[in-house]
Amino acid sequence: MGTSQEEGFEITFDEKRSIIRLRLWGFWSPEIGQAMVTEFKTHVQYASTRGMPWYALADLSQFPPQTKGIQQCLSEAMQFARERGVRRTARVVASTITSLQISRLAQAAKIPEHTFFHSEEAAIQWLLRDESENARDSE
Repeated sequence: MGTSQEEGFEITFDEKRSIIRLRLWGFWSPEIGQAMVTEFKTHVQYASTRGMPWYALADLSQFPPQTKGIQQCLSEAMQFARERGVRRTARVVASTITSLQISRLAQAAKIPEHTFFHSEEAAIQWLLRDESENARDSE
């Protein structure tokens, strides 16, 4: 977890849905950026070795546009996830500027499928849309 109420991060893994969930907030220092990348990589390593599709969901609703150094940290994390097979990524955002910044980074990292939402529920539905269709088909 990040360092304070003003700036930081929290990363968890939803075992049932195979979703790495990130919550990022505040204006980060380089130390927070590197700590997030390290923790994120641990979760990605775990998710990618389970033998099933996995996804990432980031709540960026309290995450303002960041410095070039932090953008590099975010880009490193995205590339690591892509290289280890992330199927889809979704972000919950409140700011158009944050959306534009993250979208540019995701495109540069060649994230296969990524989009933005204003609600976590809509983001999760989009991430898991293939699984819901497969569940209906098998009934």
